[in-house]
Amino acid sequence: MGRRGPKPAKHVAIAKAALALFVEKGVKGTTTRAIAKFARTTEASLYRHYPGKDALARHVLNQCVHALEMEIECSQMAGGSPRARLRAFLHAYVAFARQQPLEHSFLQQAHASNLFARLGEKPRARRVLSTLLAEGQAIGDFMAVDPRWLAAFIAGGLGRVCQASWRRGPSAPYQLTPEAWCVVVERMVTSPPAGHLGGTAAVYAGAALKQDLEPVLVVNGAVENGRSNS
Repeated sequence: MGRRGPKPAKHVAIAKAALALFVEKGVKGTTTRAIAKFARTTEASLYRHYPGKDALARHVLNQCVHALEMEIECSQMAGGSPRARLRAFLHAYVAFARQQPLEHSFLQQAHASNLFARLGEKPRARRVLSTLLAEGQAIGDFMAVDPRWLAAFIAGGLGRVCQASWRRGPSAPYQLTPEAWCVVVERMVTSPPAGHLGGTAAVYAGAALKQDLEPVLVVNGAVENGRSNS
């Protein structure tokens, strides 16, 4: 039987193997021997392409960061109001999480384990979100909460939910459409109701999230009799 196509370059195969194992076992729990075996090569070959595991992890993380940032940057090219750009950001983020689940999962792992700081990477996607939130606050569209905090709150929560959906599969309770997520987040960041006292933005945001998310979950069969089916 003839070959079905050219084999990927060895350094590409090693990076793909490393990504899969890093997501499964974490960077600390993955050995270069395991990566080489998964890539169907030798440790000697691995070290010819990468000086060590940290260098390989940095390369893989950089690729994941770049992939997400390209999607986010493309989503913002059309411009428009902060609200429109927020929707575009959310559509791009959810699409990336679903189309490149391993890359997205590794980014979540990097945030949770402080891998960004250890490897010297500085993701820009949250800064884009923070900037557009600040612009929306300036014109009164979004509630006046530190945009950096609000961006971390939105991106962190959305990232964890997208990752949980991928790991649990098609029957996961949070398999919502990008547009449904736009509705949830948009309601969460808009100005709080009249009479709302400052200093409890997180409580309000959580209540808004629950209020808007539960009906969608019920429609999708994810909540029954007040309890999640997850």
